[in-house]
Amino acid sequence: MASISQVEVKDFLVDYLLKIAQEKSIEIKTIDDDFDMFAVGLIDSLGMLEVITALEDKFSVELDMASLDAELLTVVGPLSSYVASYVNKQNQEAKNTY
Repeated sequence: MASISQVEVKDFLVDYLLKIAQEKSIEIKTIDDDFDMFAVGLIDSLGMLEVITALEDKFSVELDMASLDAELLTVVGPLSSYVASYVNKQNQEAKNTY
């Protein structure tokens, strides 16, 4: 798999979150890097598990969320950055084993 950027992860995450907002009739004008999906009430703890599962499915990886600061887990920018870095690291390690 080719490397992915933080922007690609963020774009996916923003689309995913906007769908949730629409389903819950929550009006969200913008989702920037500082957007905390938990703090604004868009997701709860179960919703966070669903976000992680969606990211794992989209980018074909099993994320190790323990290495991300729990306070940053629900913030779009840090989560996007972490996922991109993690996926790229996993891809590089897989490439090196062949």
